[in-house]
Amino acid sequence: MLSKLNYDFSVSNLINLITFELNYNSILSIINLLIENNLYNDIWKNDVTLYIISKEIENIDDYLMKNIKEILLFEYLLIALLSFKSELLCNHYKNEVSIVHYTSLKTLNSLLDNNTNKLRITSITTANDRNEGKILENIFNRNNVNIKIVNDNKNNLISFQTSFSRNKDSLTMFRLYGKDKNTESTGICLVLDESYFDDNPFENIIPVNMNPHYLDMKNSYINNEYKENYYNKKSLYWVLYYNEHKNQLVFNPTNSKYKSIIINLDNIYKAELKEKEKNIEVVIKFIFRKIFEASNNINKKAKNKVKNIIFSYLFENIRYLIKHEAFFEEQELRIISINNIDSQDIKRDLRTKRLYMDYTELFNKDENYIKEIILGSKISNLQSMVEYISKMLLEKENNKLRNIKVSISKAPLR
Repeated sequence: MLSKLNYDFSVSNLINLITFELNYNSILSIINLLIENNLYNDIWKNDVTLYIISKEIENIDDYLMKNIKEILLFEYLLIALLSFKSELLCNHYKNEVSIVHYTSLKTLNSLLDNNTNKLRITSITTANDRNEGKILENIFNRNNVNIKIVNDNKNNLISFQTSFSRNKDSLTMFRLYGKDKNTESTGICLVLDESYFDDNPFENIIPVNMNPHYLDMKNSYINNEYKENYYNKKSLYWVLYYNEHKNQLVFNPTNSKYKSIIINLDNIYKAELKEKEKNIEVVIKFIFRKIFEASNNINKKAKNKVKNIIFSYLFENIRYLIKHEAFFEEQELRIISINNIDSQDIKRDLRTKRLYMDYTELFNKDENYIKEIILGSKISNLQSMVEYISKMLLEKENNKLRNIKVSISKAPLR
């Protein structure tokens, strides 16, 4: 299989491909080949994280390089598994999970305008969780892998995200996020079609503009239609929640809001995979085992300055997919994009003094990704607002917007 690859193909895309087509024995064999065999170094040229680390540290020895590659490959496997459209996770929920976004009524009015109908992807530094990006380091240290993940904005990398949830018409979410002027349940819940998101879990999380080789390849090789899709749709990921006391990762990609998948990280070095493993807990535990082992190898070999640089860049792709368990009730899904600060896609909000990026349109003259609009139960003149929004949708050029259901929240809030 590897012998047939075009070397403009990226390592992350290869991992995505093999997770759909092969059993785990074959996946692990290919991962081992990509780590050990120098014949496939050309494929690694397209890996942006490896490019950045190699740029920061000259003459990385073979032993460190092999462990860096191993961590990256198992990171990419984890990213593929946490993608909303992951085949393994779809076995749990079978497309019965809603994707929703809570926002204010004012924002809805803006989103329904033809000129401003794009959700924003905002800098991760504006998130309500002060520990964003720090929980992964806690997981390592809790499991006797002593590393430091420093985010000092080297190379001007900025991580952006937008939050979604599986909790449709949720009392808690309306209280926290669906509100105007800080009044609970005065906002809205947008129910979105899953086609609003990309199928490839890697293309838009990796900062391609940091790798001149890959960027040149894209400009010369990829057709215009692909470029347009590339810079628009992004993949959606499940967020893992970490309970440090119990040393467990928890998330809920099931049909029920009240179930959860628990990955116990105790005795992690005994984790093994069967050839056709269908247990997501076992797969994720094994991935963390391999990441821990390779990280320990780097710890033992590299000097402090070198390993701090390695670890600070190496986990940028996954550290924002893990949050503190206190946020579990939100049952979050999110899109993530890592970009260089000089990217033309990054804009400044002059009112809030914050950075953001525009996501793809919620609708245009041909497409519509909104399935339902649920109004918070404490909006003033509620029935009148339902009529107003329904009329606004009817006046749109795209007839598909007429099929959007406009309803009132059933969440019991006085």
